[in-house]
Amino acid sequence: MIAGLRCAVCDEVIDRSVWNDAVTFCARCQEPLQARVYPAAFRAASVTRVDAAEEGIEAACFQHASNKAIAACARCGRFMCAVCDIEIDREHICPVCLESGARQGTIQNLDNRRTLYDSIAFALATLPVFTIYLPIFTAPAAVYLSIRYWRAPLSILPRTRWRFVLAALFGATQFFGLVAIIVIAIAASRSRITQ
Repeated sequence: MIAGLRCAVCDEVIDRSVWNDAVTFCARCQEPLQARVYPAAFRAASVTRVDAAEEGIEAACFQHASNKAIAACARCGRFMCAVCDIEIDREHICPVCLESGARQGTIQNLDNRRTLYDSIAFALATLPVFTIYLPIFTAPAAVYLSIRYWRAPLSILPRTRWRFVLAALFGATQFFGLVAIIVIAIAASRSRITQ
């Protein structure tokens, strides 16, 4: 809850009765002022309360011996107080296990980077189009990546799968187009040989 507002000119405390009124004047310096206070300022702040552990009666936090334990770590079993308790996917984890899980990559929903396979497949399908021999290799790779990683998590930000669809279509079109060109070229060379 907010304690009090003061005049910006003379530092006089502004009476609560004039808060949220139209323009009023400071009681001391007569400077015009207006105090807009949101309703949240009148509510008590919600702070996580940490209870002290009674020695010999209650379990204490592993990191903070004076704090009462409220949960056990799902990974290592250490007791944690309200300060140490971190909940990820309905699982209570201590800070030490969170750090080691982030370092080793064992916590599933704790991503700090992600490979964008849809962008890779789209690039493989579109960039080598202007070359002659690269689409022979990149077009099947684009189709493979589109099929293989269709269900892989995309981006941390919202994203659709349209790149996968276009990559598969472009890759398949390029591949079958190249196969048709090769077949036509072989047939043309055989017809020249037989003539």
